[in-house]
Formats: sequence, structure tokens, C-alpha cells
Amino acid sequence: MHGSPDFRRHLLSVLARMTPEEWTLLEKKAWELVEEMKKADPKGPAE
Repeated sequence: MHGSPDFRRHLLSVLARMTPEEWTLLEKKAWELVEEMKKADPKGPAE
């Protein structure tokens, strides 16, 4: 995994404190990202 250990530790700390509502919003935004990526490249990632 790339990135500094401090970044990873801080990110995990923030994620661990998220409320159920925040997780729901994050999931929604992740699916929006998937849809945007599909529109940008309908064939999917190159293998």
C-alpha cells in the first residue's frame, strides 16, 4: 500500500468514527463514482 503510515492511521481513525448515516452517504457517493467511471469508459478497465 502506498502512502505514509500516518495518512493510513489517520484515515482509519476518521473512518472508525463515522456514523451509520455517514456510511450510508459514503456508499451512495461511491456508487455515484462507479456510474461516472462507467460513463467515462463504458468498456471498462483495460486488462
